[in-house]
Amino acid sequence: NLSTSLFSTFDYVALGHIHKAQSIHEKMHYSGAPQKYSKSEASRTPSYILLDTESGEISTHPIHLSKDLLILRGEFHELMEGQGNDLCYIELEDKQLLPDAMSRLKTRYPEALGLSYIHLESALTKRTTAEMESMNHLELFKQFYEESTGHPLGEEEAELVRDSLERTLHETY
Repeated sequence: NLSTSLFSTFDYVALGHIHKAQSIHEKMHYSGAPQKYSKSEASRTPSYILLDTESGEISTHPIHLSKDLLILRGEFHELMEGQGNDLCYIELEDKQLLPDAMSRLKTRYPEALGLSYIHLESALTKRTTAEMESMNHLELFKQFYEESTGHPLGEEEAELVRDSLERTLHETY
């Protein structure tokens, strides 16, 4: 939120905490993070900036990592057939949540940093606050159950949930 003109008397301004290397002005730079820390950084090449204090010349140099950050995508059973020691984020193509998936995958990929299910984007997260507030607890639970398991809650199970919710709402502490 500051104007670059505030730094006009400086020979060089090193900025920090933005992970992607970028130049703000000819003598103001973010060097970027020396390591890849998130899924969105998998395709970037980390670098460092070298400033020659005599000439004022600035050069950028790539950092060659001993472990890269990969995005691994596939169904759970396919990924369990492989293994690796690179840093990785795993994108599962399975259509339902799997119990203890991350810890099981970590036996094959010990440097795994995260896991997502690419086909299970939550419809709940796409709803507005007003829509969420208009839904009752049973409707919310039914939607959560279907998103988690891939099939709708049966009538018998719905009745058990309904009874539990009613008992909970009438309990006093």
